Amino acid sequence: MIKLFEAIVEAVYWFLIFLSPTLVAVVIAAVVYFNNEEQATIPLVILGVGFLTGVLLAERIRRKYGCSTFYARLMRTGGDNENTSSK
Repeated sequence: MIKLFEAIVEAVYWFLIFLSPTLVAVVIAAVVYFNNEEQATIPLVILGVGFLTGVLLAERIRRKYGCSTFYARLMRTGGDNENTSSK
């Protein structure tokens, strides 16, 4: 049961990492498409590059750090860096 929960959490975090460059590519492709609606191949190429970049980035992070560890490092507070010296 615990392994299933861990797998689901890792999958959700992997998907969130994948979405980051993919959504940027979607916005850029939409701008390009609406500026020139006759040319649909360029936005499709941009979407493909964004999708591929998202997959490669998510896989690299999963292999190197683990998705949940990566997100834990991103979301932690900066309490360790506070100046604790008193005057």
